[in-house]
Amino acid sequence: MAHLEEDIIERAKNTDMIALLESEEGFSFKSTYGEREFKCIEHNSLVVNGNRRRWYWNSRQVGGNNAIDYLVKIRGMNFRDAVLHLVGDREQTAYTPIKKPVAKAENVSVSKPVRFVLPEQAHFPDGRRNYSNIIAYLNKGRGIDMNIINALIASGQIYQGVQYNGLHIVGYNDEGMAFYRFNDNRDWVDYRLQTLRASPTATDTYQAEAVSSKYVDKILLKDNTKIFKNNLVVSTGKNAQGEISYAAFRIASTNYRFRGEVAGSDKASGFLIESEGMNDCVYVFESFIDAMSHANLYNIKYGNKDAWKLHNRLALGGTADTALMELLKRKPNIRNICLCLDNDSAGRTAAKEIASKLRSMGYVNVYERYPNEKDYNDELKKIKSIINEQAEENEQ
Repeated sequence: MAHLEEDIIERAKNTDMIALLESEEGFSFKSTYGEREFKCIEHNSLVVNGNRRRWYWNSRQVGGNNAIDYLVKIRGMNFRDAVLHLVGDREQTAYTPIKKPVAKAENVSVSKPVRFVLPEQAHFPDGRRNYSNIIAYLNKGRGIDMNIINALIASGQIYQGVQYNGLHIVGYNDEGMAFYRFNDNRDWVDYRLQTLRASPTATDTYQAEAVSSKYVDKILLKDNTKIFKNNLVVSTGKNAQGEISYAAFRIASTNYRFRGEVAGSDKASGFLIESEGMNDCVYVFESFIDAMSHANLYNIKYGNKDAWKLHNRLALGGTADTALMELLKRKPNIRNICLCLDNDSAGRTAAKEIASKLRSMGYVNVYERYPNEKDYNDELKKIKSIINEQAEENEQ
């Protein structure tokens, strides 16, 4: 029996319990205590923590830290089958999910869809937009060339965002200033009712109690609270109307691992690097870092800093094919599809499933192109390291 890799187990542990239970059990949830807890409507003793991982079923007196524990303790799977089921390897698991119809409970308010609000754009004290951290991270830490980074910054597809541990952003005013609320209750904070938008350029407005970003630092100093400000690399995707409706983020540091998707993101609107002119090929990746890395590898291969502009590259934000299916609807001219998912068990399994689905849809030219390393960023860094070593030898 093959050994499960640590990254596969970690992916399974990070499964969203709410999404799992809604899709496979037919359960629905309502938020309580300001989304610090989610209670199941069909089984009111089943509760999921606000981190959407930990859970407890009071009536059964059983709980766990993640979705693996649920499959083991509730469905009776063994650990290996539970992990493979969660990362998508359905052929090796005995459990077949049964989607039950969601019961409509009377006089029960189901939690509303989460409003999609982009992270705040980082700025220098003088008001200029700040990209310094993500440029250093992508160029020095990830090995991606500056011409690719600059082009995607200029197009607004990536930017440097601000994230506070302990605060959540609720919207922007007419001047584009971000407004926040604390994740916990702080009665002394002077919240004001504001007219806000989900993004600085959005047209629809709504009312929310919040405090402006320019007062956040003063509040934190006054409260003497350990709330940390992180700089994020934010990648965005647009819907068919050209509006940003998806965003993924990761901390702009190689020393820490923190990444995810902005709440309310539409998975159908993936991060897309479009080709210049009509092109019938798309390369498909799990993350935007891998898409950028593959673009860089293309430049190296052809010795041309603009070679990357010749093809479409799509990041799925994981292994689900939602964004790819939407792209094929929008671009019916695409007939060549290269699946460049990670070179691990989850990536290979997902690529084979997607390839089979595409062929059943009539697509003939479907290819699986795995990197020689774990992912395309690892491959880029290795190739650049070899190039630098050779350059140093030639100088001697």
